[in-house]
Amino acid sequence: LLSVGYGAVMTFFPLFADTIRVNAGTFFLIYAVVLGLVRPIAGNRSDRLGESAVYLPAAIITIAALLTLSAAKGLGGVILAAVLYGIGIAAAQPALQAAILRLVPKERTGVANASLFTAFDLGIATGSMALGWVAQLLGYRAAFAAGAVSIALSFAIFAALVRPRLEAATQAAAEPAVK
Repeated sequence: LLSVGYGAVMTFFPLFADTIRVNAGTFFLIYAVVLGLVRPIAGNRSDRLGESAVYLPAAIITIAALLTLSAAKGLGGVILAAVLYGIGIAAAQPALQAAILRLVPKERTGVANASLFTAFDLGIATGSMALGWVAQLLGYRAAFAAGAVSIALSFAIFAALVRPRLEAATQAAAEPAVK
């Protein structure tokens, strides 16, 4: 669900940028720079504070990025959306990966990692196709907003299902071993 919006951005932003007379490369350059700067910081915070403390705010920032993009009328909105999107994805994706890897047995980490990246690719493809229909019917702005809804669902599922399991795993790891 996190990568559904990514599929919409990668597929439709260049077309949308033409409609608002903005160079699409500006968004992608700023996004890439922010991603590169934020990812190490977010990884460190995730290690210190836990995955939930990083993923949940990052998902909110990513939602804000897509809503900003859906409302953008020029370069300023595009730049703000790119910065927010870079921060959100840079923090959310590795926190989600760390959470998944922490919740599976050590011997299953390879399968879990492969499954996560397969799910990301599937989300991108699904976002491109499903939100393509939205874009065709309602326009690019609606497609970006629908991508934000997908991330809101990701937030809700993480908060309801993943966060409690992470808290239980943290608590179990903190308890002394019984001899």
